[in-house]
Amino acid sequence: MARLSALQLYKLLPKTNCGECTEKTCMAFAMKLMERGVKAEHCVQLKGDKLKKLREVITPPVREVVIGKDEQAITIGGEEVMYRHDLKFFNPAAMVLDISDAMDENTIKNRIDFVKNYRYERVGKILRLDGICLRCATNDKAQFLKTVNTVCQNFDKFIMLCTLNPEIMDAALEITKDRRPLIYAATNENFKEMSELAGKYNCPLAVHSENLDEIGSMTKTLMNAGFTDIVIDPGFDFENLSSVINKLEILRKAAIKDVKEFSFPV
Repeated sequence: MARLSALQLYKLLPKTNCGECTEKTCMAFAMKLMERGVKAEHCVQLKGDKLKKLREVITPPVREVVIGKDEQAITIGGEEVMYRHDLKFFNPAAMVLDISDAMDENTIKNRIDFVKNYRYERVGKILRLDGICLRCATNDKAQFLKTVNTVCQNFDKFIMLCTLNPEIMDAALEITKDRRPLIYAATNENFKEMSELAGKYNCPLAVHSENLDEIGSMTKTLMNAGFTDIVIDPGFDFENLSSVINKLEILRKAAIKDVKEFSFPV
């Protein structure tokens, strides 16, 4: 999908120079829109189909997905190119630390403290961990909820809930729904239940399969239902990294070529 110029975006704006947004003129707003300095909703005069059309044309090939809420939210995706030197990469990958409900309480609290305090300076920038991945390793509902509560009481950044059991996921989401965690994961076996939970709690959903056709089928079903807060996981194999890289390359190329079912971050 070709990137629109500021002039092309300007043609979709009211052209009234009302100044009710963050800019004095519609052309200045269009330039900021192209640079992602503002959002379509900031133009208060755009309503209905006109606003919808503007949103559609500025949506990048790889959609942005927001995980979390308010100041603690992170944004992933939003990319437009295959290689950084073609334009730039807009949103860095989120870095999280795994916490399992099979760990003892001291280990869990030590990991929470590690995430809170971790800092690494690189080229003058301070890098930090973004969040915690809560993994249900025991498949024990009570044990997992205990771990979820411990993390929520001691950690305020974004979290990711990992279980393939819809019943356990539902209970964990009831505790964490105000934090809008990432649900991991929907598979062919639990797709219906997990997609319903994502809609019920308004949380982003990761879809997992090592088969790209299956991923495309699941994302297409979600899009047809009006749900687009999707993250794709094509799997990871330490013993076959070339296959992993090949899948990631296929997904990015497909997104850039406007294959809608693959237009989501991985």
